[in-house]
Amino acid sequence: MRDEILRVSSIGDRRVKDFIPKVVNIEKRLPETVPIEWLLMQMPFPLIYAVYKEDGIQVLNCVNLLSIIASYLDNNFKLSGLHFLEEFEGKSFSQLEPWARRRIEDYTFRVHIIDSSSKPSMENLDTLIHMLQVLKALQ
Repeated sequence: MRDEILRVSSIGDRRVKDFIPKVVNIEKRLPETVPIEWLLMQMPFPLIYAVYKEDGIQVLNCVNLLSIIASYLDNNFKLSGLHFLEEFEGKSFSQLEPWARRRIEDYTFRVHIIDSSSKPSMENLDTLIHMLQVLKALQ
């Protein structure tokens, strides 16, 4: 397993969008404004786990979170029901002030890449099993 860095500004990149599954269970999604408000407040996000596959990288967790962020960057919704940053209420990404857009675009996620070609250690195997159990529970 190794660490990688994923910047929000690269989420709009086709390469990153390719590893976000197209079908997301709507009933299990976070409210759309929550991750955007976290980004604006520079709050920490959970670690993202991914694995290399023959056809590219596949994210194992935080798929809904990344999908929401990509959707907001594409101006697909406006912020509503904010808990802390009411001054951003009703604004799409393009309507934010430049400093706020930069704060979102420059946010950096930590990504653990699981190398599926090597034999995992018992510690890594336990982590992988736990992640798969969490993913199964979310489906």
